[in-house]
Amino acid sequence: MEQLKDPRSLISAAQFRHRANDTLPVELEEVAPSRSVSAWARLTEVYVDPRELKRQKVHGLDTRSAISQIDILRTKTLNYMRSNGFKCLGISSPNRGCGKTTIAANLAMSLARQQDLRTMLFDFDLPNPELITRFG
Repeated sequence: MEQLKDPRSLISAAQFRHRANDTLPVELEEVAPSRSVSAWARLTEVYVDPRELKRQKVHGLDTRSAISQIDILRTKTLNYMRSNGFKCLGISSPNRGCGKTTIAANLAMSLARQQDLRTMLFDFDLPNPELITRFG
């Protein structure tokens, strides 16, 4: 089996954040092949219906104090990742029904509110993908 890359060598979502003029950061241009850069530049933001998010228990875009727990998790996770040089985050569980989809969706939405970050969320639970149901 192929070894996983060192997390410190991966490119962080923060390096991909849109600038006001939609240009890519210099760091990205230095580390990514031009084909990858152009593919990234073609990605568009995803907009979802807030009512559907609430119905699916995804509250990460909400800024009320009731959501403060996910924001605390976000801040602590970001601080830990930055202090250790980690660039990517994976969320897993031993089996179904443990809450990884709910946590991942809420954490991704909370991270998306950060102006200096660009967030991408992937569902690698290929036999039972659940994220698609969370976002409508």
